[in-house]
Amino acid sequence: MATTVEASRHADVFTIQDVPTLKAVAEPQRMRVLMLLDDGDLTVKEIAARLAVPPTRLYYHVRILENHGLLRVASTRMVSGIEEKRYAATAKSWTISDELLGSPAVSDVLKAMFDLARVELMLALAAGGPPPGDPAGTVPILMSTKGYMNPDEIESFTKEMGDVIDKYTTLQHRPATNEYHATFAVYRAGVRPDDAS
Repeated sequence: MATTVEASRHADVFTIQDVPTLKAVAEPQRMRVLMLLDDGDLTVKEIAARLAVPPTRLYYHVRILENHGLLRVASTRMVSGIEEKRYAATAKSWTISDELLGSPAVSDVLKAMFDLARVELMLALAAGGPPPGDPAGTVPILMSTKGYMNPDEIESFTKEMGDVIDKYTTLQHRPATNEYHATFAVYRAGVRPDDAS
């Protein structure tokens, strides 16, 4: 069952409400397609060229994303007697409904997210240049850390991080800019399913 989203250019957040849609996202190639289409409408051939994969490998993924409401056809035109479709993302980012958080499929989505981040990070590190942590390098931030916060502090931290992320992820591609990807997860360590607080 496809999830519906407002017909505007982008909704801010697409909330995944069902397991089939969750499984549709749980594949790194489909995540790459969604991230690519966030910048604008593209045909499957244009997506394939940017991802350096054959178009025949992408039609399947695009169809799945469209069937689940994560992509939409932005426009069509006839090219040499064949209908060419331009696709757009239906939202700038996505999240998972509270009802699905206990689903085993969440593990597949997390794996796909972190597999994609790992592969892209390895490519960026292999490119050479300034070391991680240097703003001029391909990996300006690389860290794992921990902190101790009470509920008020974590609420403040989450809001401040959200504001920073919103500020920079709403910017469009402009001359003299580079595209950066980031995967953020702030989570409470050592918790078990039966922990109440």
